[in-house]
Amino acid sequence: MADTTPNGPQGAGAVQFMMTNKLDTAMWLSRLFTVYCSALFVLPLLGLHEAASFYQRALLANALTSALRLHQRLPHFQLSRAFLAQALLEDSCHYLLYSLIFVNSYPVTSILFMS
Repeated sequence: MADTTPNGPQGAGAVQFMMTNKLDTAMWLSRLFTVYCSALFVLPLLGLHEAASFYQRALLANALTSALRLHQRLPHFQLSRAFLAQALLEDSCHYLLYSLIFVNSYPVTSILFMS
């Protein structure tokens, strides 16, 4: 009975918070996955071939985080010059483009450190 409260288990508050803030939770989990993949790229515990795939995964997770952040900051999509100009003013758009440019390049550690 020590691990429950009158309203239910103690973890229910965290789960409820995650369910009400789905976009923030997804961004937090993608950032955590980016750090995990970056660490496995820098420390190739599973071999050099797997390190290259962790490089791509880290950049794709970073692109996902940037896309979610861009989605938060921009209004609904419109195919117009004004919308594109507003999107290009956001830092999230720059990080998204950066990640997509280098995702298929030769793995370089400094690229991950700057993302």
